[in-house]
Amino acid sequence: MLSPSSIGTSTDPRTDIQSPFFDHPVWATFSSDDSTAYVLNCGPECGGTTASVTLLDVNTGLVGPTIPVDAATFGFLSGNTLYVAGTKPGANSCAGSSTPTVATTCGEVSVVDLASLTVSATATITDGYHNHMDMGSNGQLFIGARTCTNINVLASGSSPAEVRGCLSIFDTAKTKVVIPPKLGDVTGIQPIGRRNVVYVVQNSNLSIYDTTTDQLQTTQVDIIGQAVDVIQVD
Repeated sequence: MLSPSSIGTSTDPRTDIQSPFFDHPVWATFSSDDSTAYVLNCGPECGGTTASVTLLDVNTGLVGPTIPVDAATFGFLSGNTLYVAGTKPGANSCAGSSTPTVATTCGEVSVVDLASLTVSATATITDGYHNHMDMGSNGQLFIGARTCTNINVLASGSSPAEVRGCLSIFDTAKTKVVIPPKLGDVTGIQPIGRRNVVYVVQNSNLSIYDTTTDQLQTTQVDIIGQAVDVIQVD
């Protein structure tokens, strides 16, 4: 842990915190007053044992309690709700998916209630290493990953066509997921304030989604070159 106020002074800003609660910690987000860090433990997805969210008191360095989840590499904090995404290892990780898929591995988003320190809901999303997440208007949570299983299957007989890449859109009100039919890694997500749109960079292309439909809006912007990220300038 780093103390920003000590950077550039004679005091070492680093504090080494060791705890059995940590299992391959890979990311963290902070409470609105910066007093608590919610540390995401990757667990089995990163070669460990148990995925979880561990609370860390920034002022005292005290660790715990820990909230078990199925997978955790990235999160988004909204009030007292922490959304956590990751990929569950194993061939049966797509079991229970509300959307039929030929994928053999799937990811999961967990809705963590920080008031009760419990998981209140889960939903199946695309697999891969999740490292992008942001909330658009209308409670639409955009979740991006890299190195996911890209699927592009043509319709055959009674089996419908299936196209899916590394982007999932989670409706936080209805706890349902839409997976847009675009292939490739997601490298940027940017909701636009006071508008029902979210800009997404996927497979080096910029796409603009309408959060009222979770589909591409009619008007798109064709950029020159390969896109890597997208940021709104205040």
